[in-house]
Amino acid sequence: MAKDDPKRRPVPRPHAEMVETLRRELQLLKEHCAAVWVQQKPHYMGEVAGKLRLLVADTSPAGPLLLKLFEITNINPILKFNGPTFPVKPGELDPNRPRTLDEYLDGIAFGTRVPTGKYVELTNRELILVWAQQDGASHVAWELNPVLRDLLEMGNLPLINLPGSNQVLRSIAHTVLAAGDAFLRQIGH
Repeated sequence: MAKDDPKRRPVPRPHAEMVETLRRELQLLKEHCAAVWVQQKPHYMGEVAGKLRLLVADTSPAGPLLLKLFEITNINPILKFNGPTFPVKPGELDPNRPRTLDEYLDGIAFGTRVPTGKYVELTNRELILVWAQQDGASHVAWELNPVLRDLLEMGNLPLINLPGSNQVLRSIAHTVLAAGDAFLRQIGH
């Protein structure tokens, strides 16, 4: 069969099945988060990153499950943040402003200076992807993201040991869980 043969094209799954899969994946994410941050089992960090990738950062043609459901249903919960307030420079966005999950994922997770003197930053979405790539669940990529390469030049330092990265991943997971739960409430599940 030819690659463009209609019999070989992916068949969309029913929305109800996607919602049930979302519910299951959110529950697994909660369990993995509890394993890492309550039971102190850091070897589950890759599982957390893997679930986050599936839900909000998947780069496959199917796309990330939660964001795909937002698109299909035209429901995109607005997230509210209650961090510390501080003055922002003119032209800067207030980090506590309400925003969509997509906007949050494109925000800066953290930055660090690498041995070459170069300053590298990762967005929340990139942190998920590179963490899952380095230490992730069911899929480990054989090519490195250039930012991850720069970070690894710090002496093959695992991402889990970078200052604050553990708590940033925890915050991302908390935000994704809140958005997923808000979505399920809005569709009546």
